[in-house]
Amino acid sequence: MTLDELKPGESARITGMNVDDTTLKPITMGIVEGSTISCMTKMYQTIEFNVYGTHIAISKHTAKKFDCE
Repeated sequence: MTLDELKPGESARITGMNVDDTTLKPITMGIVEGSTISCMTKMYQTIEFNVYGTHIAISKHTAKKFDCE
């Protein structure tokens, strides 16, 4: 499963990443292997997540690069 598949209200733990230039900013904001992340809202091309109490919005394209369970 990848982060773009989470529904609002669901939580998951990051288990892997396909790192490239588009994933560097989310990584610096705490979306790293082992962290627990909650899906807050889904918009047209953006998903808002809660990571360690901080709300972070990333594109669906970027969210597909993070594996979770």
